[in-house]
Amino acid sequence: MHKLDCMGTGEAAERLSVDRSTLSRWVKSGKLVPIIRGNGKTGEMFFAEDEIERVAELRDGSKETTK
Repeated sequence: MHKLDCMGTGEAAERLSVDRSTLSRWVKSGKLVPIIRGNGKTGEMFFAEDEIERVAELRDGSKETTK
């Protein structure tokens, strides 16, 4: 059995330096994909660490090009 490294919405938002509502918009638009999503509109979401790192690298790369 493999261990799945994941983080909740709050931790993911902190890692990406964005608000939780931004994560929700990114999920809705398909920019970010949760591995687990709770029931309801405000259900907790969990994200694979490698997915968060992928988005973080994209964001960090775009910050470098705008300097």
